[in-house]
Amino acid sequence: MSNRLNAELIFKNELLVKLNQICRLDGGLHKGRFPSAVVYTKSPGFFINVFYSFLLRVASAFSFLILFCFRVPSGSNPESAFIYVDRRRLKFSEGDCPAYNIGLYKYFSVFREDHVYQLLSLREVLRCLVDAFSRRRLMAEDIMRMRGITQFSGKQLLALSGFSYLRCLDLLLAKTALSKFQRIKCAGHFDVYTALMSQLRQDGSIKNFSGIQHGLFENFWFGEPAPLFFDEYKLLFPESRRYFEQRLSANPNCVFHVREKMPIFEHCAAIGITVGVALQTDDEASDARLLDALQVIARGRFSLLAYAHPAAPAKGLAKLHVRFPDIRFERKLRCSNVAVVITRYSTLAMEYVAAGVPAIFWAAPDRVCVSFSGHPLIHEITELDMLPEVLNTILPPS
Repeated sequence: MSNRLNAELIFKNELLVKLNQICRLDGGLHKGRFPSAVVYTKSPGFFINVFYSFLLRVASAFSFLILFCFRVPSGSNPESAFIYVDRRRLKFSEGDCPAYNIGLYKYFSVFREDHVYQLLSLREVLRCLVDAFSRRRLMAEDIMRMRGITQFSGKQLLALSGFSYLRCLDLLLAKTALSKFQRIKCAGHFDVYTALMSQLRQDGSIKNFSGIQHGLFENFWFGEPAPLFFDEYKLLFPESRRYFEQRLSANPNCVFHVREKMPIFEHCAAIGITVGVALQTDDEASDARLLDALQVIARGRFSLLAYAHPAAPAKGLAKLHVRFPDIRFERKLRCSNVAVVITRYSTLAMEYVAAGVPAIFWAAPDRVCVSFSGHPLIHEITELDMLPEVLNTILPPS
């Protein structure tokens, strides 16, 4: 069993995701160092990101103080656990093992009894606190020497990772707590904790690691992802399997399952042809460009129905309502009588594909995984200028 944490493998996928997100922002990447908070503020402005990075570190430090001073006594450790970062992933827990939150950055979440760090003894917390001083330098060197991410210096990658003493401490706490389990399930794929669990499985610290797909994997602009070692993997969509096997799986003997999910659609009152648009939350500017392009193409030929992401902020949705008063927006209702669904990478489009409705993915260089499946109902465009031609092959002639 290795005691060494390979920060290069742990952080690589997170960094690739962040680089994709930054490149979608207006203004793109700036030269020099860029703080990790840019993915939270969604602004390339340097000073606002420095300030927000500082607030995130203060929050993590406060969380650690809560963990250190106000611990919730825990009973015996279970052999199996479902680990989640975002509470929205709890819906993937199958109830056959207890679910635990992980990470310091969730502010006061460490005070809850269902946080995995509550399984640590005070002695283990103190040991991690001391070890982080010596481990920090070695892990920072791993990140700066990272292979397979092109165009960026080691200092830029280190800044984007937000690596600090607190992030090192967080990973040591996570490693110590996760090593208490024999079997772990999670619904993550590109965060540092999933990469850490994969590393623990490979070095024998845990005996079984199972994953559940929670969204569509993306293709990265600046390198290939670090493979993850799963013993079992439950796919949300079978069309994702080719991408997973070729780009993400480190275990050639991984056993695949497909998660059974019956999409619920309702018949909606509509006149003529309806085209659905599944919006995202990460890039309002791109969603607005897509709606602008579709309004020009529609011109009385079809009506537009925009599906808001369940996590979309009300303020952003209100802006779209004002900008596009002729488009119908829905947050919960899913209509069955749409002719085609267009999106950047929403999983809702794949639910329509399962129901026999074509989907068009507007793919930047970070193509979604289902684009590699060869499914006849999945179409892909790289430029919005290509959209009218593809729509003409799907919709009846006007």
